[in-house]
Amino acid sequence: MNSRKKEIISLILAATTLVSAYEYSKKIKCDINTDHAHKYTNDEGYLTYMDKEYNSYKGYDRTDEYIEISGDEKELLKFLNKRNILKISDNLEIIEKTQNEYKKYDHIEYEYAYTYHTYIHTGKVTVPVAHTGHSWTLDKNHYRLTGKTRNCNYLFYGVKVEKNEKGKYVITKSPYTSDVTTIMDKYPYIKKDYVVVYDKENNCTYNDVTKSIEELKKLKTEYSNSFENNKILNYK
Repeated sequence: MNSRKKEIISLILAATTLVSAYEYSKKIKCDINTDHAHKYTNDEGYLTYMDKEYNSYKGYDRTDEYIEISGDEKELLKFLNKRNILKISDNLEIIEKTQNEYKKYDHIEYEYAYTYHTYIHTGKVTVPVAHTGHSWTLDKNHYRLTGKTRNCNYLFYGVKVEKNEKGKYVITKSPYTSDVTTIMDKYPYIKKDYVVVYDKENNCTYNDVTKSIEELKKLKTEYSNSFENNKILNYK
């Protein structure tokens, strides 16, 4: 295939992609005359309401269901949609399912040491310099364990959205909890990523611990001992 043919094919594929994207996000005619917001849902099962008439927006698909909204509600929805904040009461079933799934994967991790090298160049001589680094594993029999452990418990948080004295919306996070539905009277929303990995003993969270359910399933199969007897019971 010569370069000219390759160029033509590339242009056709690019045009097809743009057309597909346009079709997927096209605006839909709506005959509802009052201020309203349509229900949008995504593949994970979460739903939200948007003051929009696109068939798809930010991973959510439009439905014909809608609610009537006031001017203040319209302003709030715009803020929530922009930041991907969801109302807990609209998503009770999927939130319960998600929380219960994560609670299966509380686990212990073990610190281990490893050696790495840097190099110093002295004239024509290159000298390796050994250093010791540290990381974490689920393998309780790793041959270079340091004796330190950390508890990785999956907890959750809600948020509340209020206007400050300047009339601007501000977001306040809740304390971590085992169930956000128990605090939704005070914190009625969740952010899209409302899962945290928390260590109660050290009172800290870990950003380097996986939150992928698929990966956790594989790890639990391989390191079942690290997933036993590591639950925070009745955490509030």
